[in-house]
Amino acid sequence: MSNEFDIAIGQIEINDNVETMTDDTLSSINDLNDAIGQEIEQADANIGSFFKEPNQQQNAPKRDYQSHNEPLDAEKPVNLKELVDEQGKLLQNLLDKSQRLENMQLDEEGKGILTDFKNQIRSLDEKTLKIMTHFRAVVVSNDYAKALEPYCENDDNYYEPTDHTKDYAGKTKEELNDESFNIVTTDEGEQKSIRDKQDYARFNGNELVRAIRFYNPNAKYDYYGEQTYFSGNSEENDIVFKKEYEHIRDTDIIKLKYLDFPAMLEKEKERRRNAYRRYVEVLGHAPHFKTWDMLEKEFGKKFVLQKETVDFYWEQPDVNAYAKNICSWGNPDEYMCTEQEYVDRTTYPISQIVTDDEWIAEHEIGWFAVTYDHISTEYNKRVDEAIAKIDPETNVYIMDCHI
Repeated sequence: MSNEFDIAIGQIEINDNVETMTDDTLSSINDLNDAIGQEIEQADANIGSFFKEPNQQQNAPKRDYQSHNEPLDAEKPVNLKELVDEQGKLLQNLLDKSQRLENMQLDEEGKGILTDFKNQIRSLDEKTLKIMTHFRAVVVSNDYAKALEPYCENDDNYYEPTDHTKDYAGKTKEELNDESFNIVTTDEGEQKSIRDKQDYARFNGNELVRAIRFYNPNAKYDYYGEQTYFSGNSEENDIVFKKEYEHIRDTDIIKLKYLDFPAMLEKEKERRRNAYRRYVEVLGHAPHFKTWDMLEKEFGKKFVLQKETVDFYWEQPDVNAYAKNICSWGNPDEYMCTEQEYVDRTTYPISQIVTDDEWIAEHEIGWFAVTYDHISTEYNKRVDEAIAKIDPETNVYIMDCHI
């Protein structure tokens, strides 16, 4: 799988170190994922028994609301991105059904069941988002709130207008109103929307003239919280202290001068070297298989999205061995190189570093924690250059960010 579909789960990004997660962590993620899936399946299976359409006769054939998906194969590797997409579609499907039911003639019990049903769907959606969209950022600043402020998705002080007219060409006023646009037909109305930084659609009669949305083009997160477990050489946060500061433990505020960035990088290189050797040990030879990029070049982008191609990819012996013995949702493609090449691609284990002047990202993080635009070893150079300019007495914080 190409880097643009690397996955990050929970409050830390997994990427290629997913295989080093503890059994307890993996078990917790799997248990929560199973619980979400079971609740969705149960809700979908029972929805038909809760309600009847007004014109449905008692002896009429019942609609089949049962799931027609094939039973899950516990041995088959899971593509996490596909799983998340599928869960999102299931939740939306159930919500659509509940909205249709609102237009039916329901008794008080039916209305109560419908309300409870919708609340459960929202709860499931929140659970899915909660485990899929958090990431960690290290902030090097004496005022972390000020350093993070320019990158907030919800701060309209940083909003800029973006033209989306082409994206909504042919849409009606009603349709754009449903898309959360403010419908305006006068210059005065348009200027007010601009002043208020409110998404708007300008119409001349029934013809769309402009569709403008406002957002922060530099947005990285929508909210954050400070993490207080940051201490010492904790394996949990990949931090390495300089020897003269190794006695410092369990403190919320760390000084930049405490941190040993070269040692962090060497530690990460060693971890990656061991990970590569573990994979080779499982295989009994160097990795050899067709990567997703190879399949895309050979058959085209549309072909690689077909089920047969997905099955072919995961059924390759080396890929299957990775999924069964290393990680069922990792990215084996990155191992299609020599051990030294794999180690040479090592970047600092902290992928997001924020200073008073900039946000340095090894990769961008999107919804459902999909990562893209990796800058690889260029990231190390940028971090080194930024850190060299900062006063060693500056505070360092770890923030749990959400997007």
